[in-house]
This record gives sequence, structure tokens and C-alpha cells, in this order.
Amino acid sequence: MPSSSEWWTLPLIATCLGILLLASFLVLYVRVRAGCSEPPFVLHPSGQIIGSLIDCRNASTRLFAWRLCVSLVELGVFLRFLLVSGRGSDFYFYTLWNFTLQLLFWVCAALAGLWHVCGRAPPRLLLRAVPALFKVCLPASILVTLVLWCILMPTNVARGYYGDFSFDSWNMHLVNTLLLLCELGLNRLTLPPEHIALLFGWASAYIVFVWVTQPLQGEWPYFFLKMRTPFAPMWYGVVVLLHVLAYAVCVGLSKLKMRRVVRLAEMAEGMDGGGMLGSEARGSDSAAGAAPGTGSVKMPSADIPADIPADIPAVGRGCANYF
Repeated sequence: MPSSSEWWTLPLIATCLGILLLASFLVLYVRVRAGCSEPPFVLHPSGQIIGSLIDCRNASTRLFAWRLCVSLVELGVFLRFLLVSGRGSDFYFYTLWNFTLQLLFWVCAALAGLWHVCGRAPPRLLLRAVPALFKVCLPASILVTLVLWCILMPTNVARGYYGDFSFDSWNMHLVNTLLLLCELGLNRLTLPPEHIALLFGWASAYIVFVWVTQPLQGEWPYFFLKMRTPFAPMWYGVVVLLHVLAYAVCVGLSKLKMRRVVRLAEMAEGMDGGGMLGSEARGSDSAAGAAPGTGSVKMPSADIPADIPADIPAVGRGCANYF
């Protein structure tokens, strides 16, 4: 706990974090009420959860296989860390909090895909949880990775500690982030800016946990969370800023992904509407009973969930549940 000379740091930081958390959820509430955003735990269409942007047959099944493999790998790393390394006390660190949440995301996403492969609609709980988990896991993972390799690792090496280069560290501070970035490029999920409130809520829960358990642990998990210094408010402000920057990077990547998808969809529609491909498309439309010249090609519907129209071009089907 703070010393008598810095007694003011805890109430000041707690008040500022409380205001920040309240303001972020207030902005989210106003945006949702105005119809400019969706609630963070809204019931998403199943196609947005199990659908892939990959233009290939059985794309949803392949996305399920990807998520299942990653789930098993992450579970193996997690169990090895707990059982072989015997470091369950490391739940005191933000890294293990985030890795546990990521494992939960991968398992939930794989289960949603399994229900689809079995020909059944995923449970409503999964349709609500998977997008919300993804919006927290990706920016938090990017943040943890950058903080370790750019801030903590140089400090630890200077002290003669090289544990950051262990098998567990590589998997929890780099490989997991790359896997989540690959997932961003494969799925149909987006990250609205106002949903940063979920990330703030997750980080605030961890900070409160540290404050409560620090007297029992006897030490702080990270030097920038220490309270016994007049620079504590500055360090906590840096932590908040890093969370904002990490989420902003994810929002930017999400927008780039969707712009690319929309551009490719427009190019596909333009090719279908003119030239030799347009003639072939019109011929196939006529053969299928569609109105000639519509520029729309009937796609195989075997792997398309019921809530996604079958006549959306393959590259554009990923936009079906965005706009």
C-alpha cells in the first residue's frame, strides 16, 4: 500500500480510472442509443461468428479446424505452464490473465464452429461471447507483447534475467498475438471504436485485483503499477494510453480488412457486369432462372449459414453482416 508521503496516489488514481471507465461506457451507451453502434453483447448472426472471409468451399469448416487446432495448442501451452512449470502463482501477472482469456475465446469460437459443422445453430451464449472476447483479447495481447519486448525485457536483461526468452514466454508474448492477428484476417468480426469500454473494464478489473492482493504478495507485479512513488499517476496514465493505442491499432486493422473486402467485392461485381465474364454471368443467371444482367452469380450454399444470402459474391459474403 502507499506510504504516508504518497497517501494521495491511490484515491487519485482510483478516481481517475473510475471516471475513465464511466465515461467510456457512457459513450458506448449513447452510441448504441443513437443507433450508431451495436451493444457489446448483442446476439450476433451465426454467420458472423463461424463465417470466414476465405473464398473457398467449406470455408466455415476450415475456419473451425483452424480454431480447433489453435485451441489445442493454447491449451497445451497453458497446461504445461501450470503443471510442468508449477507457476500457478503467476496469475498475479497480466500476461496470464490475458492468456487465460484468449484460451476461453479460442475454445468458445471452436465450439461455435463445431455446432455449425454438426448442422445446428450455435447457442446464443456463444454468439454473444465470441465477439466480445475477441474485442478484448486482440488489443490486450498486442499490448502485452509490446510492453514485454520493448519495456520489460531490456530492463530484465540489464539485471541479468533471461526468463523472457523461455518457451512459455515466446508462446504467451508473441506466438499468441500472431495467432490472433491471423484470426482477425480470417474472420468476419470487427472492432468498433466505442467498444474500447470492454478493454477498459478488463484492465480495471486486473488493477483492482492487484491493489487487493498486493499486501498478500508483498511485491508489485510490474514496476509501473507501484503506488509508493509520486510518479504513480504518470505511470498509470501511460498504461491507459498504451491500452488506447493498442485498441486503435486493432480498429485500424479491422477497417483495412473491411475496405479490402468491399473493394474486392466491387471488383468482382464489376467483372460480372461487363465483358466476356459478364456475358457468362448473364448466361448462367438465365440458366439458373435469374433475371439477365443482374451481375449477381448464384453461389453454392452448402457452406453458407442460413442468415447469409447465397447470391452474395464469395468475396462479399464477409460483408453481409457488417453493413
